Amino acid sequence: TIVRAVIYNDDKEVALIHLYGDDIFGHRDYYETPGGGVKENESLLDALKREILEEVGAKIDHIEEIGEVIDYYNLIKRRNDQYYYLAHAYEITTNHLEDYEKTIFENIKWVNITEAIKLYEETKRTKISSLVINRELPILKLAKEKLDII
Repeated sequence: TIVRAVIYNDDKEVALIHLYGDDIFGHRDYYETPGGGVKENESLLDALKREILEEVGAKIDHIEEIGEVIDYYNLIKRRNDQYYYLAHAYEITTNHLEDYEKTIFENIKWVNITEAIKLYEETKRTKISSLVINRELPILKLAKEKLDII
């Protein structure tokens, strides 16, 4: 189980992680929403708060469900049940990446939601980037509808 979020700041900019590097999935050069795996005996919301603090360095509130996406990493034979949220970053501190994340996290980019959608739409399609774009672009569009109301 994985939790991810479209995190927005007071300027309504959202945080995207630029992944860059090479691993068993091939070359990575695309954006992804922050988040990660839920640990044993951890609630979805506790995992979300932990992951966002680790990856973005953000403390979050105003957490709202967006949706669920199920995808498959055939190369490693893994099914991912991913729960997506919209959340406000009320404080930004220092992130604390795991060793593997340090090798592929290029940077964190804060952009308005329209620009975030455009970045996904303009990303060069590879096997791994296509998987991420297909699961996250609809989520970003749903998040935009919610942010337009805020």
